Amino acid sequence: MGTHKENGQDDQFIEELWKRSGGENPLGEFDSFQAAYDAAVERGETGHHQRASAIVTCIDEGITPLIVQQQLNLPEEPDILRTAGSGILHGDITHILRPPQVQGMLAHDWCGAAGVYARENNLTGNADDHGAQRIEQIAQATEVDYYGRILPTARPREFHDARAVYYDGTRKGFEASRISTLPKGFGVSRGFFGSQIGESDAALATFIAASGNMRSPHFTPQSPFYLVAISDDRPGSVPMEKLRDELSNIRKSAESMGFPTQIVTLDVSVTRGGTSTPSPIRRNPRAS
Repeated sequence: MGTHKENGQDDQFIEELWKRSGGENPLGEFDSFQAAYDAAVERGETGHHQRASAIVTCIDEGITPLIVQQQLNLPEEPDILRTAGSGILHGDITHILRPPQVQGMLAHDWCGAAGVYARENNLTGNADDHGAQRIEQIAQATEVDYYGRILPTARPREFHDARAVYYDGTRKGFEASRISTLPKGFGVSRGFFGSQIGESDAALATFIAASGNMRSPHFTPQSPFYLVAISDDRPGSVPMEKLRDELSNIRKSAESMGFPTQIVTLDVSVTRGGTSTPSPIRRNPRAS
C-alpha cells in the first residue's frame, strides 16, 4: 500500500476521501457510537448475524455482506466472519473453521494481509495470488467451499478510509457495516476466533490505519481512530471489560507510534433501544 503520491493521487483526493468518511466528525449528528447505533435500531436496522452459517473473509473495510452477495451472485446477503486475510496469518486454524458455523471462505484483491503473508514466507510475485492460494488450501483442508476472490469495492483501490476497527465480541456475530449510522471500519470477529487471533487482527487493522494515506494530518486526539469494543448480553459473548483490556494493549502500541486512538464501547444487546423502551437518541450539538 503506497502513499497517495506513489499512487499518482494528489492531496485533494485524500481530502475528499477524509470528508466522505465524515471528516473531523465521523459520527455526524450523534455524540457517541451507542447513540448512532440506537438510532439505527429504532429505524429497524440490525447488524446481528441471522443465519446458521457464515462466509469467512477479511477484516478489510472495503468488504461488506452486500458486496459479497453482488460479486458472488448470491440470492441474499450472507453473514460474514472476519479475520485478517481470511486466516492466512494464523497458522493452522482448520479446527476453528468447521461447518455448520462456516460454509465457505473468500479471498480478495488489494489485501494487506496477503502482503504480510508473502513477506513472512519469502514469496515473490503477486501477493494476492499467494494469499488466495493459501485460503483455498485452508478451505479444502476444512472441507468448506472456496468462493474465489472479490474486489473490496467499498473503498478505493490502494486506499484505506476506515475510521475505526469494530472488535466484535458477540457469540452469535455482529456486522457493523450493516448499520448505516456507524463510521466505516475494519471488522474483527473476536468472539468467534478468540483473543489471540482477535488481538492480532485488531493490531494489524490499527497499523494499516496508522501507516495509511489519511494518517497525517487527519487523525488527531480530537479526531482519533476508534477501537470499538462490541458485546451483548447473550451467554457466551465476551464481557465488555475484557474486550476493553485487550484493546488497551493495541492503544498503547498505537500511542508509541504517535497515532491517536480512543477505545469506545458498543452494547448491541437485543434488549436495548428499538424494542419496548427505546433509549433516548442523543444528538451531537457540533453537527447542528
